[in-house]
Amino acid sequence: MSSIHTFRAKTLREALDAVRRQLGPDAAVLDARERGVGLMGRLMGTRCVEVTAAERRELTPPPEQRELDYRGRFQDQLRERYAPPADPGDVQRTQQQALGRLLERLGPEFGRERAQALLDGFPPPPDDQFDARLEAWAAQRLADRLEVTGPIEPGSGRPRVVALVGPTGVGKTTTIAKLAAGYRLRQHRRVGLVTVDTYRVAAVDQLRAYAEIIDLPMEVVSTPRQMIAAIGGMRGLDLVLIDTAGQSPRDAARLADLRGVLDAAEADQTHLVLSATSSVLGAKAVHKAFAPTGFDAILWTKLDESSCMSAVAALALDGAAPVSYVTDGQGVPDDISVAAPEALATRVLEARPF
Repeated sequence: MSSIHTFRAKTLREALDAVRRQLGPDAAVLDARERGVGLMGRLMGTRCVEVTAAERRELTPPPEQRELDYRGRFQDQLRERYAPPADPGDVQRTQQQALGRLLERLGPEFGRERAQALLDGFPPPPDDQFDARLEAWAAQRLADRLEVTGPIEPGSGRPRVVALVGPTGVGKTTTIAKLAAGYRLRQHRRVGLVTVDTYRVAAVDQLRAYAEIIDLPMEVVSTPRQMIAAIGGMRGLDLVLIDTAGQSPRDAARLADLRGVLDAAEADQTHLVLSATSSVLGAKAVHKAFAPTGFDAILWTKLDESSCMSAVAALALDGAAPVSYVTDGQGVPDDISVAAPEALATRVLEARPF
């Protein structure tokens, strides 16, 4: 039985290179660990990796025993990690196959350029793991590009004023109710509601019903002067949420009127509410049309109703505003959550199975 040797280096790669130089390419790696370097070493950022190896291949357990031998499994992992680079032809074929599969999931309007951005560097995986590896890879790349704002922070000494804007039918009023209920019932904050949606009587009645149930003050306004008075009457609150009428992206005049009312409110934040069921082109058109409102973030709704959330991914890759919240159902206040890059990216890629 041959002797066992210990190698130390700053990195695992350097330690393994030393193993191969001294013991040959068939050396058996028995153990690898990071050793302590003391207080001074930690302060200086020093690392020390220790690898234990032997030169005889007989020390490596037979394949049938490796399921029960952590050393064998560890050696397999090391060999896979430091395997020679894949053949360029295989990489190209993998990229083309992955591109096709990704566009099947996100739809042709997502675009080859955006899909390629999610696949850059994707390595050829085993055939039986292709779909799982592709989903995980693309989700991580998307998460890296997704910017989020974190939750709304209620004011201190004066109310935080937050407005929701967006086209018709995206769920602004229900979303306002979810936010209001969450801050009032769970965080015990003093919350007030203001609605500018005087075009739809049903919307006013809906929000008033929520306000009565949750026991919140509510004001209905239609002019900048009324908005100033409404916000002034809520000075003692922590958070004021403003619901606005759904606007057509093509109606520049009404969008200008909306901006005037929001300016009167001196809103601290404005969130553009978009439905995850939107097409890529539709979502981008709304994002552009509502730019004059000065929105700070995107709030995506109806994740539960969407089988293809390519718009969410496309806007993130195109450098749109960061995401604040996502909604996933009609329940008040449960079906809303603060946007998290990894969770949202995974949800986007899982929306339509490969």
